[in-house]
Amino acid sequence: MRFGGTWLACGSVLSTMDVAREHLAKSGEYGAVVQAQAQTAGRGRQGKAWFTPPEGTQVSMTVIGHPVALRDAWRLAPMAGVAVVEGIEACLPECGLRVRFPNDVLLSGRKLAGVLIETMSVPGEPELCTPLIGIGVNVNVPASAFPLELQTQATSLRRELEREITEPIAEQVVQALGRLWELPAEDWLARWHGLLAPQATRVFVLEGRAQRCRVVLLGADGKLVVETEEGELRAISAAQVILGEE
Repeated sequence: MRFGGTWLACGSVLSTMDVAREHLAKSGEYGAVVQAQAQTAGRGRQGKAWFTPPEGTQVSMTVIGHPVALRDAWRLAPMAGVAVVEGIEACLPECGLRVRFPNDVLLSGRKLAGVLIETMSVPGEPELCTPLIGIGVNVNVPASAFPLELQTQATSLRRELEREITEPIAEQVVQALGRLWELPAEDWLARWHGLLAPQATRVFVLEGRAQRCRVVLLGADGKLVVETEEGELRAISAAQVILGEE
């Protein structure tokens, strides 16, 4: 599937997601990419504000996906996570990247990149949606730019590799996303499982109670198997996961 036929390069915007939403509403064009030098009101999962580093040091973009079935929209965040890994690896092999459910890419155990999925309805097609795939990668963010509360939680390629990154990360990520889009879910999920950080945990809300769990399995049918701290395996729907505060 082709992405990036139209590439909208912006300076500083409130959110690439909002620009992409406006572009799709006006043009009806799927596959376009909106990339900004900086976002002043970028957002993350569950409405959280996205860290805003110095201008030009982060890949901040939204890819307008092609329509998918609403029931399959849960697949997009992990698939985009694999695309981020493969795009970075195309430029910087053997970085040792890992993924963490549902939308994080880790380097040295710290968050390097994140994915946010929002959707738009498809007129006349109530069972379909158009995904907006927001991707943020900390590329040349200096260590000193991270707020104190993120110093041990987040990182950048520049921080880890100790050099300025000039490789075309954004372009390679978009190309990887196009390749993965064409694959059966089983294929890219196999890659996702191989990248899954073995000790990474998240707080899941299970039966109304917050529990820290490790992801064991994510199936193409949307079944997510997690292991609680007590060693109990629980199967839940990936489409209906509720994550608690870390």
